[in-house]
Amino acid sequence: MKIILTKITLFICTIGICQEVPKERYLEKYFTDEVKGIVRILIDSENGDTITYISRSGRYLKKSIEGVILIDGHKMGGMGSACGCEPTPHGYWIERYRNDKLKEQGRYFCNRKIGTWIYYHENGKISKVENFAKPYIEMLTSFEYNWDTLLKRYYLLEGPYLEYYPNGQLKVEGTYEIIEEYSKADTIFRFDLDKYEEKIELVEGDFWIPRSKRSNNWYTYSQNGEVLSHEFYDLKTFEDKNIRPIESRYWEIFEKIFANKKK
Repeated sequence: MKIILTKITLFICTIGICQEVPKERYLEKYFTDEVKGIVRILIDSENGDTITYISRSGRYLKKSIEGVILIDGHKMGGMGSACGCEPTPHGYWIERYRNDKLKEQGRYFCNRKIGTWIYYHENGKISKVENFAKPYIEMLTSFEYNWDTLLKRYYLLEGPYLEYYPNGQLKVEGTYEIIEEYSKADTIFRFDLDKYEEKIELVEGDFWIPRSKRSNNWYTYSQNGEVLSHEFYDLKTFEDKNIRPIESRYWEIFEKIFANKKK
């Protein structure tokens, strides 16, 4: 009986809706299609919403009982997948309010937001715009000894940041910059092959950790457009010895490469 339950659990994870809890709330049905693969459908017994996951394409849809597509996106996961065993958002992702107005849209990379994300008020007007970027060039981080900490920090806020009032008036505008901040502790990610799960460990040492910081001019406006506040964040001087430019990491890596070649 235990073996059967384990197989059922693995099967549910494989077809991508492990996160939907509690399970007793949903009426479940699934079928196999020659083109689509396994198609799993969950019907919410409380509000009538329907969740559909297509295993072969990774398509993930959530539709309200009124026919509004609340989520339209893709997931990726499974044995040997870059995103791990359990399917997580990967690719374009669009969410809507129940009134059919856009709620947010952007792209995921293994459940991490990447690129430009746009969020909306329930009246349909834009509420916020964020931009996410990778702190390091992946090719260079492969030379770094603590790769298990670096490769997990895929994307951080970088570039323009905007917020808007429900009437469309600009509320906040500024810029984020990725730097490195000194820390005596860091979180590392390791994979436990016995339990087949990711472990998070806190280690002590001397670390430079990538962070998003406000940079240059930041303005806050009232609903009628008046400037309420202005702040300037000067990261270029790096007077704070606990922060440094992201390029410092590359110089360290190049020095290690050249030192190894000399040996």
